[in-house]
Amino acid sequence: MHFNVVQGIYTFILGVVCALMYMYSESLIGGIIVHIIFNFLGMTLTKLATVSVALTGISGIIFLVIFLPVSIIMILKSRKQVY
Repeated sequence: MHFNVVQGIYTFILGVVCALMYMYSESLIGGIIVHIIFNFLGMTLTKLATVSVALTGISGIIFLVIFLPVSIIMILKSRKQVY
């Protein structure tokens, strides 16, 4: 698993996303939630890939459409709060 270039690329991107979540929200909770969702999707989509490649792609798109806007909204709302 280690020294895998493809895994290194998406792990780096996940790290950047988690760092941005922390910078904007000043809380580790957002990064932890993103990490949990990422791991859950990785397990789920891997299992679905053994059943059907089309089902995996559709599931990935559905999760992306749901989680990306929700994450952006949460980040924007947390930036407006005054502590």
